[in-house]
Order: sequence, then C-alpha cells, then structure tokens
Amino acid sequence: MAGAGSFSLVLVNTTDGLPHWGQQVTFKVSTTATTEPHVSLQCRQGGVLVYSAQSGYYASYPWPWTQVMTLSSSAWTGGSADCVATLYYFSGTSTVSLGTLSITVYP
Repeated sequence: MAGAGSFSLVLVNTTDGLPHWGQQVTFKVSTTATTEPHVSLQCRQGGVLVYSAQSGYYASYPWPWTQVMTLSSSAWTGGSADCVATLYYFSGTSTVSLGTLSITVYP
C-alpha cells in the first residue's frame, strides 16, 4: 500500500530475546506516509488495561526520552500481558493508523 509504514519492536535490555515485565522496549519505524510517525503501546491483563504509552519517532520530537518504554506501571506490578502497538500519525485533528503489532510480554 502506497504511503504505508512498517515498524518493529526493539528489545533494549532483554536477557533472552523476549520482552518481559519490567524491561525496556522501543520501536524501529519506517514510513513514507508522514515525517512525524508515532507509536502507541497498550497492554492488557485479562482484558484490563494496565499500561498505555505513546511517543513520536522522528528527530524533532520534543520528548525523545519517551521513545524507550518500560513495561510496568502502578496497575501492572508483574506477570504477563497482551500488548498492541499502533503506528499512526496526526492529520489535522484526526489520527491515521498505519498498522498494528501484537506483542506478548512475559513475566
């Protein structure tokens, strides 16, 4: 699809090649649809949202430290979770999704 994008999970501090609770991840993003791509990550345990984060993946993004996400929160204190990452961009007041990535996070 023209203008679409691709992205992949990058494990920052994995010990076994898999994402685990408490570890850090980021994303490698490639798209021709926009110069300002964003990724959101939402994780659920038993259908309950326990983690939500988003960041921009471009050079002028004003909060670059948010590009590395730590897989934990006050609601997610351990255990596995089912996560979905979404690549998107803003178009006026709307968001345009370019794709999703399902991620299993292990305990």
